[in-house]
Amino acid sequence: MWGVIIRFKSTVRLPVKRLYSLLWAGLLYVGAVSYGPAQEVEVFPQIGHSGWVTSVAYSPDGRRIVSGSVDNTVKIWDAESGRELRTFAGHSDWVNAVAYSPDGRYIVSASSDNTVKVWDAERDTPQTFAGHTKAVNAVAYSPDGRWVVSGSHDKTIRIWDVESGRELRTLLGHTGGIVAVAYSPNGTQIVSGSVDHTIKVWDAVSGHELGTLSGHTKEVNSVAYSPDGKWIVSGSADNTVKVWDTELGVSRTFTGHTNSVSFVRYSPDGKWISSGSGDNTIKVWNVESGSSRTLVGHASLVSAVGYSPDGRRIVSGSRDNTLRIWDLERGPLQTLGGHTGWVSSVAYSPDGRWVVSGSVDSTVKIWDVEQGSCRTLGGHTQSVYAVAYSPDGQWIVSGSADNTIKIWNVERGSPWTLVGHTGWVSSVAYSPDGRRIVSGSGDNTIKVWDAANGQELRTLAGHTGWVSSVAYSPDGRWIVSGSRDRTIKVWDAESGQELRTLTGHTKGVNSVAYSPDGKWIVSGSGDNAIKIWNAESEQELRTPLSGYTDLISSVMYSPDGRRLVTGSGYTNTLKVWDLDSGKELKTLTGHTWNVNSVAYSPDGRRIVSGSWDGSIRIWDGDNGTELLRCIAFVGDGEWVCITPEGYYNASPKGDEHLNVRRGNMVYSIDQYRSVYYKPELLSLAGNVRPPIEIDVPADAAPPVVVIRSPEHKSTLPPGVGRVSVAVIDKKQGVTNIKVLVNGKVIKTETVSTVPAGSETGEQEYRVDFVFPITFALGMSHIEVRVTNGDAEGRDSVDVTIDTATDSAIDPSLKSDSILYERVSP
Repeated sequence: MWGVIIRFKSTVRLPVKRLYSLLWAGLLYVGAVSYGPAQEVEVFPQIGHSGWVTSVAYSPDGRRIVSGSVDNTVKIWDAESGRELRTFAGHSDWVNAVAYSPDGRYIVSASSDNTVKVWDAERDTPQTFAGHTKAVNAVAYSPDGRWVVSGSHDKTIRIWDVESGRELRTLLGHTGGIVAVAYSPNGTQIVSGSVDHTIKVWDAVSGHELGTLSGHTKEVNSVAYSPDGKWIVSGSADNTVKVWDTELGVSRTFTGHTNSVSFVRYSPDGKWISSGSGDNTIKVWNVESGSSRTLVGHASLVSAVGYSPDGRRIVSGSRDNTLRIWDLERGPLQTLGGHTGWVSSVAYSPDGRWVVSGSVDSTVKIWDVEQGSCRTLGGHTQSVYAVAYSPDGQWIVSGSADNTIKIWNVERGSPWTLVGHTGWVSSVAYSPDGRRIVSGSGDNTIKVWDAANGQELRTLAGHTGWVSSVAYSPDGRWIVSGSRDRTIKVWDAESGQELRTLTGHTKGVNSVAYSPDGKWIVSGSGDNAIKIWNAESEQELRTPLSGYTDLISSVMYSPDGRRLVTGSGYTNTLKVWDLDSGKELKTLTGHTWNVNSVAYSPDGRRIVSGSWDGSIRIWDGDNGTELLRCIAFVGDGEWVCITPEGYYNASPKGDEHLNVRRGNMVYSIDQYRSVYYKPELLSLAGNVRPPIEIDVPADAAPPVVVIRSPEHKSTLPPGVGRVSVAVIDKKQGVTNIKVLVNGKVIKTETVSTVPAGSETGEQEYRVDFVFPITFALGMSHIEVRVTNGDAEGRDSVDVTIDTATDSAIDPSLKSDSILYERVSP
């Protein structure tokens, strides 16, 4: 990222007053901290995990939470605010387990890439322990922090010296893969659980097996010691929780889950056991009585649970990609995540101004990549797997898991639906003249449609696996298709006759494309190979792009045919290749999960990519630098587009998903909004800019803004209505108030306020104001933004204007000016 120098003003310590305690509710306020004369600031979106969460743990002081995910990352979260603090990306496969060191300085992670990594909690460079020959499923620190134990599908348990990274010993005895390991509280024993249905106890020093606990009828997914070391708890795929006496080996069984028990943990006082299950619930068991209560909220399997050090809270991780924090007395507290949906397909408009994307959230989105703005097209009922623009740019076609194809008018957004496939629609493309649409499906067929009236013209049958990719030749005479049956087929576009079959890939073909001159076909496959074929014969020309170590998810020629861009399935990268030499020109890094779709802009200057990490990214086609990242958030419908420098545009509440890292601290965007909210600068993305020097106080808290009326989601009559707003600032007083309706500024006022006393004797600044607004029929989004010279605060409400509403309109509100009312504190 380009350098941004931040200079901090002097630190001022101010208490939170009685009225602030009400108005600040729900807002993150960060106390003043001094960091020296200058620091780099990073603005980043909180996208959370883009795959299911496999493991969670509290830090020893309870202030942080660590999580691991199948998106290959480890994340650290602030346990109080829920903010994402740091992401560690170094594993090349699923992260199956994470744990904090006893002193909280380090994190250990286990991965399906066969390695164990130890991370400094404040840095990004890990130490790697290699030796396992299959996926590592479990990991734990010894109580003194000197050793790490790991369990793997290679049926071994290994003990590592943390300081040197040396493997000390290997424990053998299980006949199936190891799924769970734990140290005893005194560090003398290790317990392990396996897919062989057994639990084994080992001497931690000698590595000798001390005993086997048998009783589960399916694989043992989790094991843990009680705080006093006298008991072992286990959770199994047989839907039960068992508690074992470590000396006698006898057990008690807790039943109640209706699916596999994936994780179990003792509370710090040993009185309770928490279990997570495939039935999407968490149960909290009384150890003495065996009674339980159930925590409900996750939308999928609960894969991990962990207690806070004081035992008052539980954190859980789930296959719904989120973490949840639960107060054991008050219930659910918050959900940790970014709520993004996988981006499955992207395409440029013919003029290069727009990018269309399809997502698993069932929506199609149109992004203005010059201004960084977004429109959403809703109509599909399941994931959107494929999108394409018509050659004239007036239409968009989309294919979905709901087995339908929709054709959208770009201006109006209104679609009509094509029905005929009996499986999901995985790929769509327009013919070069825009008169035809071709689609590939999970029903193993290809269909050709009339783009003008939606009539199905013909069905092309021949593949024995689902069709993953289709494309027209540049002259429109041929159609090429790639399939999971490992073949590529070329068809006559007019008659539907199969002309030839290209074979050579050893796994499913994920993507196919014609060269701009129509002479060549390129294919990418799950066998890690990129192949180039003669378009008029069955001859494989060559395999010039060798050395790829990852499955190919997407391929696309540059408009001049001299380069090729490819997206990867597991290394999360794009690669640009020179087709004359067959050499890799550059690797584009930044995505945190599978890159599903890539495309060149019509002029070849830009590349767009879509990923399972929920983002689309625009790259410079020449030097490979990232120019713009756009993210849509599932649930609240918000979005944000952000440059590498941190300048952004966002929907009304989209920047609530942005964080600011300053040193080792992470803040909300509030006190930096006036610096970085610069939609006008997004059109300059890619232009070289010098470092920016900005004065940002260390205690730059934004004003508190509360719209008191109308109420959020209320219904009002058309005409002139009254809006009432309260603003409080604890520093120098507000200087500017801006009112927006549906994103348009309707009023800007410069304000001069004077301090008023508070109960504590310290000064505060408060202004209450009302302003008239003329309401039009339909939905209106009202937003008020207030600055104090250093930071900006804002609040917003949505109202519906309906002629059937009987509410009276204040007849006195005829002026369009803001009316200020001084209010004593």
